[in-house]
This record gives sequence, C-alpha cells and structure tokens, in this order.
Amino acid sequence: MAGVIVPSPSWMRSLQLWLWSLAKVYSKMHRGYIKVWRKIVDAGWLQNHKLCAFWLWCLIKASHKEFDAIVGCQTVKLMPGEFVFGLKVASKELKITIQSIRTLLDFLKTTQNLTIKSTNKFSVITITNWNTYQIQENEINTQSNKPLTNKQQTTNNIQECKEHKNVKKVFIIPTLSEIKSYCAERKNTVDAQFFLDKYIGNGWMVGNAKMKDWKAVVRTWEKNNFSTGGNNGNKFNAYKPNSRELSKDESDAYDAITREYEATKTSSAMADN
Repeated sequence: MAGVIVPSPSWMRSLQLWLWSLAKVYSKMHRGYIKVWRKIVDAGWLQNHKLCAFWLWCLIKASHKEFDAIVGCQTVKLMPGEFVFGLKVASKELKITIQSIRTLLDFLKTTQNLTIKSTNKFSVITITNWNTYQIQENEINTQSNKPLTNKQQTTNNIQECKEHKNVKKVFIIPTLSEIKSYCAERKNTVDAQFFLDKYIGNGWMVGNAKMKDWKAVVRTWEKNNFSTGGNNGNKFNAYKPNSRELSKDESDAYDAITREYEATKTSSAMADN
C-alpha cells in the first residue's frame, strides 16, 4: 500500500525481545505504567527502532514521584521525570552500543525531549514536560482535593458553628389551612379558626413575647384541652401536662395561656357579680 511503512519482521522481533528483557528486569518491581503518546508516530520515531527503544527506556526509568536515589555514598534527590543515567548501564540493558547511546542523547537534547546534567561520577536525565504528558488524572484530583489539616478542619467547624448560631429563626404566620392540617394530623380538638383569630388579634404574642413556634402553641392548647371558644370564646379546661418534659417554647406558651385563662376567669367572675 502506497505511503504506508510496514515494519520488517526482524525489527518487530528485535523490539519484542527488548520489551521482554526489560519486563524481566523490572518484573519484581511494580512501578505502574507510563503514557506513550501517538506523537512518536507522527514524528517518525517508529522507523528508528533504536530511538524508539531508548525513548521508552527513558520514560520507564524516570521517577514518577520525588525520590531519594543512592549513588555510591551520595544521596541524589530526584523529582518526577528524572533518573540517574549511566552510559554503560543503558548500553547493557538496551543492547545498544555506547556510541549509539551518545548519538540518541544528542538527538533528544536537540529536540528538547530531555536534558542531562553530568558530574564526574554520574548524570541525571530530566524528561522535558513530564507533568504535561505523564501525570495521571487521579494524581491531579488528589493534589487539588488534599485532605484539610486538623487545624484547617477545626477552624472550618468553628466558623460553621458561628454561622449557625448567627442564623435567626424567622417566624412565619401560618394559614388557616396549615393550622387545620396540623390539628388533623395530631387528631386534637383545637379550633383552628379560633386559634388563628385569637393570635391575629393580639399580634401573635404569647404572654409578653412574640410567638416563635405556632405548632408548639397548638400542642400546648392540645395538652391543656383548650379546644374552642365555646359560648364566650374562652373555654378552658386547663391542666399542666406531666406525661413528658415540655420544650422551652411549649413551657412559655403554657404559662402564658394559663395566665390568660386565669385572667379570663377573673373577668368572668367580676362580670357575674
């Protein structure tokens, strides 16, 4: 087929043998995987098996995280995309002559695929743009979503508590249907219309305080058997419930309603006299 380069069987066999030998060397060391970008096809590197093999070898040898390598009696701090390089080791592992390795290094430096820093004892190769081409998506997410430190978490919790305390509960005046529905749900005999008219008339006051929870007041009416207005609109059969502890709102409502009841009885008695 015109325009298509078909690798020779001998080239494919050489690459297979190299990959197998490399896998054997690292079979006891789990180092994850690397990304091989299709740019090497566009650049024609597959047509040069030595270049392709050497480049893959560099990617595999490069550290994927910060790492302290021991070279002789010296510690070398490696960053992601770096590795300690030696001509003899590369030649031995790749079955490529040292001179060919030098040529490949010069080419990759020219194309800015890697840089190399040499000392009198060793060299360190850095893969250019390692983070651009090799960093994994889960590493990006991990870095951007690192757990908060204990101090940060404590600070956030305190702030949330402060914000929660600063939020004031706003009393919303109920509708007649809401009161009827709640009374039906509790199966009590509280007259919803009488309840609504009473507190509309006094500005939704419970004693000397503004009402905070109308449902709590309904429950207090229920417990005190305050059902309807009766003949004079103030029919009470008051008693203090003792089946359970009252909430603060219920207790306040109970005290206020009891005072209203006592005042009503007093007024009625004076009127009769």
